[in-house]
Amino acid sequence: MRIIALFFLLSCFVVQAFSADTEPQNIKLWDDGRLTWNDFKESTDEKGVTSGLRAWIGVKKTKEKQDNITVYHPVLYTYVDLDRTWTHPDYRTEEALRYNQAVFDLMEYYCRLLQREIDKGLPSIEIEAALRNYLNTYDEQIESMREETVEGRNEKKLAEWEAHIARLLNNVPSSVPVSFVPRNLGYGFALGMNTEFPTGSLAHYFTPSGQFCLGIDLAYKKAHFLADFAGGFTRNRADMQVPYKDERITWQKDKHTVYSTIDL
Repeated sequence: MRIIALFFLLSCFVVQAFSADTEPQNIKLWDDGRLTWNDFKESTDEKGVTSGLRAWIGVKKTKEKQDNITVYHPVLYTYVDLDRTWTHPDYRTEEALRYNQAVFDLMEYYCRLLQREIDKGLPSIEIEAALRNYLNTYDEQIESMREETVEGRNEKKLAEWEAHIARLLNNVPSSVPVSFVPRNLGYGFALGMNTEFPTGSLAHYFTPSGQFCLGIDLAYKKAHFLADFAGGFTRNRADMQVPYKDERITWQKDKHTVYSTIDL
């Protein structure tokens, strides 16, 4: 029997959480290597600002077969939007490039933190809030680094920030593929309610029924046992003559009929 493991259920929600608008086409991934001035457009539109870098977190969905388990897993990645990455031509210095790389590296750190939470089973409905919290912290850190380093012009402070961010990245390695090891023993339990609507001639005799359901699932190695129990009740809409042993009895109108089923 093939087992499908949906590590991440609400994939559409995930994509929406990581991209407020459509992901740009012209990007550079953090894994593609360090930034160079070739990644920056020249611009003199922003007075008093030396450069601008648009760093963000994207997500892709991967599918991997592990024995009899199919794993759907979201993988986060850090990128910069090259169409929104620019620099003033008078400030293309080594320190300015290092400063922008530090901005990029810090986003990669928070990307790894969020990936680690997802790998540990962060519920889908909590991902957007977690992303927002990380981005708020990121913005605060960037503002502190900008002020302390004067956008990279204070080389001593810049070196301190570079060392700090390098330590952060070393403490949170890149995500490794999620792996699942099937156990010999498995079990499941389900409890629910539903209703059934009679059709055809049955609708003349019975009202819609209420039903309680209980399901048990036990597995050991390749053996699998399923049991479903259901009990319900309905109201009789008309008198009915029904056989019972060697005689016929009457089910009276407006009385309730109780029933149960067992599936193995």
